[in-house]
Amino acid sequence: MRLTLLVAALSLLATLPVAANAADCPALLAQHMGTDLTLSFDQFDQDDHQGWRPVSDAGCEAEAAMLIASYAEKHPHPVLAWHRAQMLAKAGKAVDAIEAARQTLRPPHSDDASGFDWNDYANATIAFLQGDKASLQSNRDRLADAAAKAEFNQPNLHSVDKLLRCFGQPYKIAYSCPTPP
Repeated sequence: MRLTLLVAALSLLATLPVAANAADCPALLAQHMGTDLTLSFDQFDQDDHQGWRPVSDAGCEAEAAMLIASYAEKHPHPVLAWHRAQMLAKAGKAVDAIEAARQTLRPPHSDDASGFDWNDYANATIAFLQGDKASLQSNRDRLADAAAKAEFNQPNLHSVDKLLRCFGQPYKIAYSCPTPP
């Protein structure tokens, strides 16, 4: 009887959908390396159904970072370094993520004319990864000032607010930190 129940339970488990596990990630990376390196930038970076995003969505953030790095070698684009940094951070590779994020920093005052405040957003993220709450807060405050003057800074401010709200959690959790009720 017990053996029959065990077999039935295992059979039922076998029919349930399985999330990507670490063993699936190398195969998923190989698949995307074979198909995605010739995509246009928009297809590779902005489309939720191709490029690095499906690899990340499968829980394979380290592999998504590798895919982005390979794509960027052939098709350089400034946003790719940032998305690689985010994938490294989500994979728990803070040191590598910080290095990649620093590569995205712009010369001081280079965004003044546009009102876009990239550096405070990037530096806030770096501070989060370093566990430096005071620096995270000061970069957030400068980004909030910029967001008050230029609405297009709001999405990055919301992201930094999540990092602040879930400070001390892994980046993967903090980046999606829920707003309290």
